[in-house]
Amino acid sequence: EKYAPAAEHIRLLRSLRVQVEFGVNVKTLSAHSAIEHREFARIIFNFPHTGVANFKKESVESNQELLREIFRNAAKHLEEGGQLRITMRADPVYHAWRIMDQAEAVFGETGLAPVARERFDAWRFLGYRHTSTMTDKAVDCPVATTWIFARRDAWSIPKSVAAELGRVEWVSGEFVCAVCDITFRAKKQLDMHTAGIRHKEAVRAVSRGQPVPAAPGRERKDLGKWGQSAKEAHEDLEVFPEAPEEEARPKKGWDNWMAKKKLE
Repeated sequence: EKYAPAAEHIRLLRSLRVQVEFGVNVKTLSAHSAIEHREFARIIFNFPHTGVANFKKESVESNQELLREIFRNAAKHLEEGGQLRITMRADPVYHAWRIMDQAEAVFGETGLAPVARERFDAWRFLGYRHTSTMTDKAVDCPVATTWIFARRDAWSIPKSVAAELGRVEWVSGEFVCAVCDITFRAKKQLDMHTAGIRHKEAVRAVSRGQPVPAAPGRERKDLGKWGQSAKEAHEDLEVFPEAPEEEARPKKGWDNWMAKKKLE
């Protein structure tokens, strides 16, 4: 119901005699009637995500727990020599979930250790599009890696896997938007926030001496207590007034309109 192309994809899969199941919860795989007594050569989970927005502090913890549950439950349904394949974006935000740490944390229960990695090439899958977890919104097809796990007697990370991990910038620390009073775990999250509409509205409000609109679930800040410091933090930003009502903005957008006004 959420994803528009899903119905056609399901029809095509069933036409190829693929068994399609719904309501499968990775945390309770064994409770699903179509899975409880079965073992598989491959269990594949592409782009796992709990749905907690990446800018929220609880996002990392919730997704780390999700990864541990995937390892715990998938291990029960892998046949001898089987593989668990988890694909994740090759991105600091998602690497902050530290998939290898989660796998090692439950290795005593699962016996699953990394054995290889592969690049995930979306173009190989005809009709594939990467879609947001929360809504049917197509997003960029990401650079991604498929991490491959199998049963081993002892925990170890192959050199090829370790090398791939080292290619991604690991981010630690805190990144703060002084205007919106929001803290992020990664610089990319902060960059995404500052490029967004809500942040731009907040910057305009500060420039006019107005209270900053609060994000859902957050209290509205008093400009008198913190507005000056927010202005100082963004003193390098040039904030322009809104377009006069009598002048229509061009179709190409606000940035082009402002560039024209500056040239005038």
